[in-house]
Amino acid sequence: MQGGPAFDEAQMRFKQSMQMPPPPLKAMQHVVGQIYHHYDFPLTEEDMLLRDQVYILSIWRTDSKIRYGEHGRNRLLRKYSQNEVHDIIKFHAPIDVKSAKALNQHLQYLNSIDYAITGTENKWIQPIWLEIMSPGGSVPSGIEMRSAVSSSRRPVIPIISGMCASAATFMFTANQKHRLMQEASILLIHQMSRGTEPGKVLKKVDWETETSNMETWEKQIEKFYLDLKRPTITTDLEAYHPDELERDKELYTAEIKKLMQGKDVYMDPEVALSWGLCTNMFKTWGDLEGEGQPGHYVRDGVKRQDEDAIAGYPRQLAEQILRQVKAEELLRVQQRSQWTNEE
Repeated sequence: MQGGPAFDEAQMRFKQSMQMPPPPLKAMQHVVGQIYHHYDFPLTEEDMLLRDQVYILSIWRTDSKIRYGEHGRNRLLRKYSQNEVHDIIKFHAPIDVKSAKALNQHLQYLNSIDYAITGTENKWIQPIWLEIMSPGGSVPSGIEMRSAVSSSRRPVIPIISGMCASAATFMFTANQKHRLMQEASILLIHQMSRGTEPGKVLKKVDWETETSNMETWEKQIEKFYLDLKRPTITTDLEAYHPDELERDKELYTAEIKKLMQGKDVYMDPEVALSWGLCTNMFKTWGDLEGEGQPGHYVRDGVKRQDEDAIAGYPRQLAEQILRQVKAEELLRVQQRSQWTNEE
């Protein structure tokens, strides 16, 4: 077996290369097309572990005039994008206190941008897209996240990517109008479960108390699904006979109660669509930007299809960006000169 100082040094370097780099001391900039983390600084070790699980990704809209214009730029600070982007929160984590905090921080940040001032009113003009891939987890944390999504000033539209299970479905059902699923994704609604600490012995009265408490939780959770506004089989509601509507509601209620009390059943998009738990399939971002779609964007009261009304917009923005870049470069030069003189 090989040994000696050289071998020991190589082993030490390998271990160092496998360690996570130290947390950054200041916030990163929000760049279109680049992962952005919005956490309190300095970052904690817990934040570092969540950085690749809960984050923001802003991407250009397919109808963007900035990206494809004469002075188009793919990489641009989000603040200079004139809101011609889709703001996406990628939530790829279990449901617990830490991930709930991360979701809240990113929601609060995105609620502070992407609004247009119309007279004395600030109007949020685009939704936040919440991409969910989660096996579920803590019920209380899931309820907190649902509340955060429901109370968001900008509407939050969920998209299931991969799997949305158990407590993760609480925030998925928070939007009453739009709930999307990607192809081959899975939705899971099941009976609540709770484990015990290793080595802990429960008396009969303890089990009875725990069962009663879980039943209380389940009644609250059932409301998330039973009170859901579901698209009917036909768009012509008047063509529906009242008895048929009532029968549809009864069947849906029975199905939800069955899911809450039985074995785990994985629903594909087709099944979720048939019960109204999912409202549509997610295919491309361009499909969501058309007239009548949730991602349709009207800027200053002018529809984006009206190119003549905003013909001069890209050039003006490009000039503004160039001025800002030159100012920032000048500031860096001055700072470097100051540091050199101090040395």
